[in-house]
Amino acid sequence: MKEPTNTKPVVLIVDDSDEYRCALRAWLQMKGYDVIEAADGDEASVNASKSLPDLILMDIAMPARSGISAAYKIRKNPSLLEIPIVAVTGFTAEDLHEEALKAGCLETLAKPLDLSYLENLLQRLLGGRS
Repeated sequence: MKEPTNTKPVVLIVDDSDEYRCALRAWLQMKGYDVIEAADGDEASVNASKSLPDLILMDIAMPARSGISAAYKIRKNPSLLEIPIVAVTGFTAEDLHEEALKAGCLETLAKPLDLSYLENLLQRLLGGRS
């Protein structure tokens, strides 16, 4: 993980829903995080490489490149290996959750997100840097 600094932690939100990204961005910013966004898995890997976020919230089901495929691609980049990826999905299939973990995601969260759980998870993963 990155060394703590005085700057706000940066969270990359990856989701194909503009409304979902907008709502999550507003909540994260209210909690003291800087936010960058990606609308699909390809954009996620590009934005992660450019900005080196502190954490990635990755939707699993997206057109073109799924979140699982994007997580595999991100994990192939040595400069992104230490960035926690948390998968987010509206699907409940156990095999999707297992595949997300195999791809390098630390955890899978179900939509709609439990915001108090997410807040605790962010504090745990980012060391209270918000």
